[in-house]
Amino acid sequence: KQWYQRRVRGLMVMKTKDESGNKILNNFQIENLRRHVYKSSGSTILDPYMQIYWRWLVERVPLWVAPNMLTLVGLCINVGTSIPLIYHSADSRSTAPSSAFIAC
Repeated sequence: KQWYQRRVRGLMVMKTKDESGNKILNNFQIENLRRHVYKSSGSTILDPYMQIYWRWLVERVPLWVAPNMLTLVGLCINVGTSIPLIYHSADSRSTAPSSAFIAC
């Protein structure tokens, strides 16, 4: 848990007032945010095995990279590698060239 909490603490910056100086959150809400700890729950058979990879990845990604950015990059890779297959075999019945499969 330390590696994850260290990463979350490094990214945790709270803005408590807007531009005109008015409070956005009251003190109770701010304190609840400070005490909050994200806890994901593993619900698949592969989660214990994937945790090894996630820990390895989190330790090597710089703290300035947002977790959502990692998700977006993964989505772009999946979409980008699927486009050649969809282009060559839109109905998924015809055979795509081997170069389309190499891209995946």
